[in-house]
Amino acid sequence: MKKIIIILTLLLLILIGAYYTIIVKNSTNENEVILSNILEENETNTDLIETNTKQLHKVDDRNEYYMIKNCVNKFYIYRVVEQDTVLEETEKELYAQNIYNMLDKEYIGAENITLDNLTSKIPPINDVKIGISKMYVSKQNDEISIYLVEGTLRDKSTGEISEYKIMLKANTKNRIFSIFLKDYIDEEYPNLQEGTTIDGTISLALEKNDNNIYGGQNISDEAYVRDLFDKYKDEILYNQELAYEHLDEEYRIKRFGTLENFKQYAKDNVRTNVTMEVEQYQKKDMGTYTQYTCIDQDGRYYIFRENAVMDYDLILDTYTIDIPEFVEKYSFADEEEKIILNIAKLEEAINDKNYQYIYSKLDETFRNNNYPTVETLKEYISQKLYEKNELGFVIDEKSGEVYICNLNIKNEEDANSPTVNLRLIIQLKEGTDYVISFSEI
Repeated sequence: MKKIIIILTLLLLILIGAYYTIIVKNSTNENEVILSNILEENETNTDLIETNTKQLHKVDDRNEYYMIKNCVNKFYIYRVVEQDTVLEETEKELYAQNIYNMLDKEYIGAENITLDNLTSKIPPINDVKIGISKMYVSKQNDEISIYLVEGTLRDKSTGEISEYKIMLKANTKNRIFSIFLKDYIDEEYPNLQEGTTIDGTISLALEKNDNNIYGGQNISDEAYVRDLFDKYKDEILYNQELAYEHLDEEYRIKRFGTLENFKQYAKDNVRTNVTMEVEQYQKKDMGTYTQYTCIDQDGRYYIFRENAVMDYDLILDTYTIDIPEFVEKYSFADEEEKIILNIAKLEEAINDKNYQYIYSKLDETFRNNNYPTVETLKEYISQKLYEKNELGFVIDEKSGEVYICNLNIKNEEDANSPTVNLRLIIQLKEGTDYVISFSEI
């Protein structure tokens, strides 16, 4: 009898790739990091993308994206005033001057903004988490570019989420910028979107002052992956609608089907979502997109398919849809290796509490006789198995493409917990499909 005993979590690593880079955790205060990046005037290579198009298009240069992101962050951070604080006259004057210096002169004139009325027109805000949903650029000439940035502000004290829109004019040679706000953009440029041509409608003049300066940055893969992961973490906790939109379309439909199902998933996994931290990642060029595969401290997968900077389609596991790496590995695997890979999928699905996926893999006759609904299967698994399970198995019998395995399931969080022993029958089907049935030993 040929015995194969595996630790399936390790095999998942083989599935995705051979080498991962360890993320170094950063506990530095969020706003301090942002401001230090804004104010740092280093001489790094921050050349912008070489394109002469004046059509708004997605920013696909990482360093360019972060420079503009820092300008947006700077504007909102300077607007933050501690909750319930009443500004003294000198503080109002300083606030007004700082914000005024970042506004575009065209915007100031059109909105009749003065230092005296600025605080009432652009009032202070509570401390917020600043998110960017979209960033487009129109390159006007070798020095001046116009950016359209849309995103959300989440009040850190109340959790309230509001949307913002900013048009930003930047001189990439002198490293200075100016800002237009949503009210003016919607009135004067109501149809701005990806593909819109900006040509001769906006003055390109810019004057340097103490507040409209930005520095350059070189963003490492490690820092970028951490930001990708944190963006999803913030969305799954506070803005499930946006997190749902960022899921790969095929995956979103097959795994969740509806926004309500996704919200239930977020609710069921809130403890995991609060504590998750990226520990390993792999970057791979897939031709039409760049893929970042991340693994958190519990071995869960987050696959970001990047179309442009911070513009991605996300997949949250390796089993719901066939990812290219799995299909390639599966196609070269012998039958016993295919059994290993499929049981690895089962382990991941069990730990994800993805009962719908497991239910879909039950042999039809077995399902009808034992688990007529997903809820009945969920009840069984919830009662018999653990929060985090480790599956090992021995192949006992083989008949054609049907394998009978002795499956042992251990509590990965408590070695003293009893092992659950099951008799697993797994049948290989066409492509990467398979079906299972099981019984207790």
